[in-house]
Amino acid sequence: MYLRYNLSKSIHVFITVLLFLAPVVLCETWSTLSTTGTAPIRSDFGSGVIYNDALYIIGGTSGASTVYDTTFKLDLTTDTWSELESMGDTEKRKGHFVTLLNDKIYTFHGISSFFLTSVLSYNIAGNTWSTLSPSGSSPTERVNPCGCSYSNRYAVIFGGTNGGGLYYNDVTIYDSSLNRWLSVTVNGGSPPQMGLCSCSYNSEDGKVYCHGGEDSGGSADEFFSLDITSLTSTTAIVTYEALTPDATFTASNRAVVVSRGRILLLGGFTDIAPSYYEGSTLEFDPILDAWRSPPITNTFTASSGGFAFEYDDKLHLYGGKSRFRSLSEVFVTEYLPRLTTLGYYSTNGDETEVKAPRGKYADSTRAYEPTVCPLGSYQNIKGQSSCVTAPLGYYCGSTGTKWLSDCDECSAGSYGTTTGRWLQSQCASCEAGYFCEGITHREACPEGTSSSATEATSSATCSDCQQTDKQYQPNTGQSSCITVDDGYYVTSDAATSQTICPEGSYCTPTGGKEVCDKGFYADSTGMTECTGADPGYYVDSTESNVQTECPSGTANPDSESTSSASCVACDADKFCAAGACSTCSLIPKGSYADGNGITYTACPSGTYNELEGGTTIAACVDCPGGTYNPSTGGDAFDACLDVDLNYYAASGSSSQTACPDGYYSVVLEIEGVVADSIAICDVCPANTKSLAGNNCTDCGDGFYSFEGASSCLDCAGNGTACLCESGQYATVWSNGTEYCETCNSGYYCLAGIRKECPEGAFSFGGASKCTNTTEMPGWRYHTANRTILPCTGITEYYNETTEMCDQCLPGNKCHSSHITPCPLGFFSEEGGLCEPCLPGTYAPSTGMSGCTACTGNQTSAYGRSYCLPCLDSETAVDGICTTT
Repeated sequence: MYLRYNLSKSIHVFITVLLFLAPVVLCETWSTLSTTGTAPIRSDFGSGVIYNDALYIIGGTSGASTVYDTTFKLDLTTDTWSELESMGDTEKRKGHFVTLLNDKIYTFHGISSFFLTSVLSYNIAGNTWSTLSPSGSSPTERVNPCGCSYSNRYAVIFGGTNGGGLYYNDVTIYDSSLNRWLSVTVNGGSPPQMGLCSCSYNSEDGKVYCHGGEDSGGSADEFFSLDITSLTSTTAIVTYEALTPDATFTASNRAVVVSRGRILLLGGFTDIAPSYYEGSTLEFDPILDAWRSPPITNTFTASSGGFAFEYDDKLHLYGGKSRFRSLSEVFVTEYLPRLTTLGYYSTNGDETEVKAPRGKYADSTRAYEPTVCPLGSYQNIKGQSSCVTAPLGYYCGSTGTKWLSDCDECSAGSYGTTTGRWLQSQCASCEAGYFCEGITHREACPEGTSSSATEATSSATCSDCQQTDKQYQPNTGQSSCITVDDGYYVTSDAATSQTICPEGSYCTPTGGKEVCDKGFYADSTGMTECTGADPGYYVDSTESNVQTECPSGTANPDSESTSSASCVACDADKFCAAGACSTCSLIPKGSYADGNGITYTACPSGTYNELEGGTTIAACVDCPGGTYNPSTGGDAFDACLDVDLNYYAASGSSSQTACPDGYYSVVLEIEGVVADSIAICDVCPANTKSLAGNNCTDCGDGFYSFEGASSCLDCAGNGTACLCESGQYATVWSNGTEYCETCNSGYYCLAGIRKECPEGAFSFGGASKCTNTTEMPGWRYHTANRTILPCTGITEYYNETTEMCDQCLPGNKCHSSHITPCPLGFFSEEGGLCEPCLPGTYAPSTGMSGCTACTGNQTSAYGRSYCLPCLDSETAVDGICTTT
């Protein structure tokens, strides 16, 4: 058997050896702890707590009338006593309850010279006491209650007495986090009324265990548990359960402590004759609901009212009251309630433990019976703390299974996915894409295959992916094959991948891989259809990855052409320069064809062509006279530029030519005259000059020139010529004297020189320049003497259109400046004057050159535009009415 005691290292080694030998029972003893410092003497009504390796004793009495307010501390690491801050004279207490909550010591109830109702809190770290004022309904003042800490936050307090024979059985709970008394409801019956009891919390089952105590009848050997089933911020629910006390010794004021799930009772006092104090130890096991005496060979000093606690795996008891004195000793024993070894159990909780048999296990250090292995497990070794989980592929369908061979294997067509199974139905059915031979054997169908069957038992269900179905499978364990994507194909059965369709071919899931026909091509991989040859191209072979361009000078308007014969030569007025033409293009404007269907030439400078399709250079039209084109390729008449003033250009000119020095041109100011030759250049008059392409400019004072001069001469050294005024010329008298004479009509005089006006110009006497006839409308020009006379009034008129004196027309009357049609009833046979129609005639409209005779029996008066009928008694003869 295994023993769990806190022995020295040497004893541990010794015990380890004994583990493999026969069971051994070790007994312990009580001894007195050797301490230093002054220990408090507290016979009864004192209380203590354990905190951070120290025992704290609060208040109490030494058995006499003295009541203490002191706080003592026993350092359990050095076994040294020291006195701390007191509660104060007004808070001396005995018969009170002390507990540890949230790292502070709390004191409740008690009595000094009067009952105390205050709640005190001791800050251990600060060594200070504080008086609290809890909210909620405060319990009745009392002495000698019992209680304990719960969850390190709540103080659970039971019973007590008023000191006058009245005992309480209520349960009160204090919440240290909220500083509040909770409202408590007790279920399960009514607890006994008593005081001088002791309580301790059992963390193993979460219950508070209390033992009496005394009641109105004397010593009370009551034993019960309080189970706190509900806690809120204001309320609590507690379930009371009465337990069976030990029958061997009825005592009160026992020290109660919980160790390893057992409740230990130490010492006590009975007033049942013969009254005495007790130094023994009792142990209660809540699981077995049984009492026993621990294997301790001696007793401590018989006493009651002590404080019991467990520290450093030892059981301790401080103080109390014996028959003869109050105690200050601390008794200690290395005994603690035994723990069974994992894998062992003890049916009666004594030191004898037995290995758990096969098919069972013991997983607790407080095992009283072995536990049967549950479904889905087995155990083939004795003394185990757990069962073996059924491995993958097995299921154990019975409890208490001892051997793996007693478990069943997952059948063929299924396999194990998890451990700990107990039914065949918990074996997974073999999925599609796999085959299972039983247990854990589950194998995937290989790549290139698939299986749609479930619960398959062999690889025979894995079928190859078929090339005829255009399918493949790159993965294992698949339920179906994959149909190739568009643009892919498979090369064999059981294919593990799809192959991309090569250039010159196309692939579809329904048609596989096919080569492109003539007239079609595939220029990239993964094509799902071939591309038809574009217009301007052809494909003359199968499985082609390119289309061929029609050559330059040809065109093909059709798609999907299969030979070069589809490429037709361009017409004479069209071309295809780069090839791959779907249609030939017309020779552009400004050009003409070179005759090869490929190239064309720009029209030369001086020409233009505003039509497409020029086949020869004849399509290029010369720019008309008075214009020129310095560039080639003129595609509109606008390419021909008008010559500038003082320039001219013949038809087809690529540039304009300037009038020579001493000449100028005003042709751009004359409507209808074209500057197409040098004939439009006029000589500059005397006393002016010009350079090529420029207007004539006056020489200015002191200079002179003759017609057609490119520069002027200085008058100095030229006699009297420059002395004559403009409009005069120099001549000599018969006596040889020079003088200036007024210029004649038809001449102009400058710098003393007389020159005749050019044809088309005239002058009056004294002129320094000639005037163009266009500047004198309504005048007749006489070429012989370069003069003008006004148009003759009756027989001529000035024609604004021709800007000349024209002969007056029949049917009109004329003035020198205008012509007017004859009015109604008048005529003019030759033009000039209008005359009235004679009687018997008429002029029905204006502008008549003659009158019309009246017809029938009609007549008219002078100047009439109509005829009137004769009287009934008259007859018209030659348009004159005569009486018959």
